[in-house]
Amino acid sequence: MTDTTTTDPVPVPWPVRAAGMLAIAESALVLVYSVFLIIRDVLGYRDPSAVFAEQAAGRADFLGVGTALCLILMFGGVAAAGVNYMRGGRFGRGPVFMLQILLLPVSWYIIQSGHWPVAVVVAAVALTGLYLLIHPAAVSRAQSTYAFKQ
Repeated sequence: MTDTTTTDPVPVPWPVRAAGMLAIAESALVLVYSVFLIIRDVLGYRDPSAVFAEQAAGRADFLGVGTALCLILMFGGVAAAGVNYMRGGRFGRGPVFMLQILLLPVSWYIIQSGHWPVAVVVAAVALTGLYLLIHPAAVSRAQSTYAFKQ
């Protein structure tokens, strides 16, 4: 009888799994918003604050869809990175880390628009993600994953 289980030399620590799950949750939220943008465009909503030159006025019809496609590409990649990182794969730490770093200026932008409660939540989520990524167990996992093997 053969043992079909595989043992990882360094098990995936909880901060790595939590950081991956956090990235997946953040990406899922943005992907839901992308679907909302597409539905809104299909139903005919046009953003009155979007300013276009006369020659480009027809592009307003695709503003939501274009934004949604861009978000789907970016956050779909981050979600895939989060899944791989959560499972202990080599790929994933960089995109997840980059997302958390980018959320900090986003929270500042939200503060500037006067939405303090939302900004505090965004900043807290980003700082939590950064904490999980630089936790000693996560750093140790990254070091062992990328260790030079002779």
